[in-house]
Amino acid sequence: MTSIASSSSLRGRLELAAQSVGKITLFLALLAVPALPYAVLRFLIEGSLCVHWSLTAVITLACLAFCAYRIVPAVTSSFASNWWKTGINVNSALGMYIFVGVFALTATAAFGGLSAILYQVRPSWVQYTTTRDSITSGALTDLYAWHLLDMVPAIDIWKSLGVDAPPVTSATRAGGLLVLAYKIIIAFPLITIACRWIAWRMDTAKKLA
Repeated sequence: MTSIASSSSLRGRLELAAQSVGKITLFLALLAVPALPYAVLRFLIEGSLCVHWSLTAVITLACLAFCAYRIVPAVTSSFASNWWKTGINVNSALGMYIFVGVFALTATAAFGGLSAILYQVRPSWVQYTTTRDSITSGALTDLYAWHLLDMVPAIDIWKSLGVDAPPVTSATRAGGLLVLAYKIIIAFPLITIACRWIAWRMDTAKKLA
């Protein structure tokens, strides 16, 4: 009996370890969604032809649309169950953090690419000032990454580090509108998924009471 119980316990631990590995693998795969177009955007086509910028932006925006489709619960009623089948429950804290991170990174890469296109095609619309040597796709992506971290409440990341302004600053209204649109797009799905998660937790607590 002791050996059977020990074998069952070991099997349970192995299954739990396999599930953990599966979740970590899925998490890394999800991070590749924004990471791949970001890497292409920043390192491979910087300073190249506008058509390359456009193709990369289309791919990145498609990734952003996919993330939005999976994150916003109002889009599909089977949202939670579909992702549960892949190994991560979006209603859990882990699932929420993962999808929030993936969406934020993808939006940052997408807006960095969009700003780069407008800067090359219509420089009169979007103009930037920078403390760096030149305006590059990496610098424009860093602009949105700066605002992403600046949106974290109550921490004041940049003030704590003594950084008063982003590496790139918009000098036109169109550039400012892009930053505003980025913040709205980031905030809406995050608030939506946070409200859904809180509602799920309250419903679970009522069932257990």
